[in-house]
Order: sequence, then structure tokens, then C-alpha cells
Amino acid sequence: MKWTKKFPDKPGKYWFYGQRYGTYSGCLEKKVEKPELMLVSVRKCASGFLCVAEGQFFYKSELGEIKYFKKATMPELPDVSEQLAEIEARIGDEPKNGR
Repeated sequence: MKWTKKFPDKPGKYWFYGQRYGTYSGCLEKKVEKPELMLVSVRKCASGFLCVAEGQFFYKSELGEIKYFKKATMPELPDVSEQLAEIEARIGDEPKNGR
């Protein structure tokens, strides 16, 4: 999937590259935010969709002029079933609450 300027219209994980807030006024001057890359979670809300990233959320209307999205492909996870079984077996052999 290629990068698109269109804000996602389906929940999921996306790469976002752009300005979270665009141009904003500091104390004495206007500042232009540099684009950044982050993995965001797009979620449905009452007014449409919002992005959640790094403990913050932002709406489509808050993004700066530079904004690109790309569906994130999640990596295949390693098989840990044997390790889990070993841990469960070890824990099952330990006395409970010090008894």
C-alpha cells in the first residue's frame, strides 16, 4: 500500500508521517512543526475517527498541511507455546503462598 494524504476511514494501525499540529504560535513567534513518523492507532469516535499515538490523541481537523498515512503491516509473532508450557509447568511445581 502506498502513502496517501487521505485520513483513514477504518479503525486499525497506520504509519503517520507529517505534522501533528502544523503551524502554531509560540510566545513571540509562529513556528512550523517538522514532520515526524509515528505508528498510530485509528479509532472510531462519535464525530468520525481519531488517531491515538504516544499517549495523545488528535483529530483530522488538527493535523498540519503535511500529512500522509499508510496501513501498517504487523510482523508475524514468534511461536512461544513451548516456552509458555515450560513456565506453566515450573509454576505448577512451586508451592502456593509459601505453603
